[in-house]
Amino acid sequence: MISENFRPQLNGRVRIIADVSEITPDNVIKVLQDAYNIHLANRAHIEYLLKYEKGEQPLKRKKTIRKDIDVNVVDNLANEITNFRVSYKWGNKITFGQRSNKSGNSADTDNDAISQFNEMLESEHFASKIVEALTPMEIAGIGFMLVDIKRDYEEGGSVFDIVPLDPLTTFVVYDNTVYHRPLMGVIYSEHDNGDVVYTAFTKDRRYEILNLTQFTEKGKEKRERRWTEGDRSGELNPMKAVNIIEFSRSYDRTGCFERQIPAMDAINILESDLVNDVAQNTQAIWWMNDADFPTDEKGNVIKPKSGQWIQTYTGKGENKKPLIQPLVITTDYEGILNDIKFQRDIVKQKANCPVAMTTGGGSTGTATSMSNGWEAAETSAAMETEVVKAKLLDVAKLAITAVKESTDTPKGCIIRKLSPADVQVNVMRKKNYDLATKANTFATLISHGVHPRHALIAIEAFPDTTLVYNDSKENIDKYLKALWEKNENTSDTSEGGENAVKDVENSANQDSSMQSTNSPIIGGSDTSTGGNNGTNKK
Repeated sequence: MISENFRPQLNGRVRIIADVSEITPDNVIKVLQDAYNIHLANRAHIEYLLKYEKGEQPLKRKKTIRKDIDVNVVDNLANEITNFRVSYKWGNKITFGQRSNKSGNSADTDNDAISQFNEMLESEHFASKIVEALTPMEIAGIGFMLVDIKRDYEEGGSVFDIVPLDPLTTFVVYDNTVYHRPLMGVIYSEHDNGDVVYTAFTKDRRYEILNLTQFTEKGKEKRERRWTEGDRSGELNPMKAVNIIEFSRSYDRTGCFERQIPAMDAINILESDLVNDVAQNTQAIWWMNDADFPTDEKGNVIKPKSGQWIQTYTGKGENKKPLIQPLVITTDYEGILNDIKFQRDIVKQKANCPVAMTTGGGSTGTATSMSNGWEAAETSAAMETEVVKAKLLDVAKLAITAVKESTDTPKGCIIRKLSPADVQVNVMRKKNYDLATKANTFATLISHGVHPRHALIAIEAFPDTTLVYNDSKENIDKYLKALWEKNENTSDTSEGGENAVKDVENSANQDSSMQSTNSPIIGGSDTSTGGNNGTNKK
C-alpha cells in the first residue's frame, strides 16, 4: 500500500549507464551492483505509478472537522487515460511488411518470407504479448520484452519465444557513449529461501549471479560450456545480442498520465469534499434555540436517540425566539459539478485523450474530430509510435536471428533468407474509418503507378498488408494490366497520336476563344448583335 507521505519526484525513468565498454566475467558483478542501485530508484517510481493506475490514490489532505465523516473518493482518470492510449495505439494487430522490392532476394521471396514470419508471430500470440509489454510502458514510461530461442518447440509453431517482462524486476544497462548501446539485460527473481538470482544477458554470454555477490554453483560448473540444444543453462548466448528489449514511451521516459497527477489528486479532493458535504448535510447537527426537551414522569430529559444537538438561549419571556433547525451549509452543487467536469476535461486534454461532448448541428466529421481532441490524440500517437517502432524492429531482428540459429527451424524455411533491412513495422489505427474514401484512394494510387503494397500501407485498412497483397496479387496484376492496355489504346487512336495532340490543341484554342468572347474579364461579354466593340476591354 502507498503511504500518504510518499510522493516521489516523478520526472521520467533514469537510463542506466555503465562506464565500461564491454561486460566480461571480471566486471559483470561490479557493473550489476552499480546498475541495481539505480534500478531501485526507477523501481520505486514504477511501483508507485502502477498502483496509482490501479486506483491506489491517497488524498493529500486530512479532514480536521467532523472526522467521523471522511469519505475518500478516487476518480480514476489514470486508468481511463491508460486504457484509451493502449487500445488506440496498440489495440490493432502489429505486423511486419516488406520495405521495398529493391533487395538481394526477389520481391516474391521477401513477400513469402515476411508472410511466414508473421504466421510465426501469430502462433506466438504476438498481438496480445505486445499489449502486455506496452501497457506498463504507457503507465510507467518503460517496458521490457525477451526474445529467445524456443525451448519446447512444437511442430508447425514458432521456433522463438517472445516473453513480456515485469518492469519491476527487469532493467537494461547501456554504455556511456553517444550511441547508448545496450551492454546487458537483467532479469531477477526471489526464491523461497530468500536468495535472489540475477540472470544477465550480454551480446555473447549469459551469467547467473546469486545475491549480487557471486556466480551461482550452476554457473560455475558450466561456465565454459556452450549453449547447445537441450541445455539452456550454459554461458554462450546464441542470439549474439542483448536479447532483452527496453521500450520507452517517449524520449523523456515518462508515463502517459504522470504529468497530470497533481491535477488528478485535486479532482479526488474536490469530489471527496462534495460527497462529504452531502453526507454531513444528511447527518446534520440540529440546533435548538430558546426551547427545552420534554421530560418524563420521573423528570428525566427525553432527548433524541440519534444525532447531535446544540442547545442555546438568547432571550427571556417575550424576547425568546424558539427555533429548531439543522445546521447545514448551502452549497452550489451545480457549480461544483460543472467545475469537476471542467477539471476532468482539462486533464484528458493535456493527456491527449478525446473528450466526449455533444456537438451542434452542421458540424462535419473532421470538425467534430478536431474539436473533441481526436486530432491531438492521433498526432501524439503518431509521434510515440515512431519511438516504439525502432524497438519493434529490434524484436524482429532478434526473432529472425532465432530462426537462423535454432536447430528446430524446418529445412527450407525461407525466413532464413530474410534480412532485417527488408522489414518494416506496420502499426495501424482506426483501420475501419471511412472505408469508402480509402477504397477510392487505393484505386487511384495503383492506377497511377504506385506499387499496390505501398498503397495498402497508405490507406491503413488491413492489419496485415503483406498477407492481403500476396492473396490479392494475381487479381491486382490482372486489373492493372487491363487498365494500362486500355490507357494505351485510348491515347493512340490515330497515326503516331498526332491527331490526338491536334484535337487537344484545337480544344484549348476553342476554350480560349469562348472565354475571350463571353468573359467580361478577358474580352468582355458580347450581348449585342455587333458585339461590344471593345467597350469593356479595360
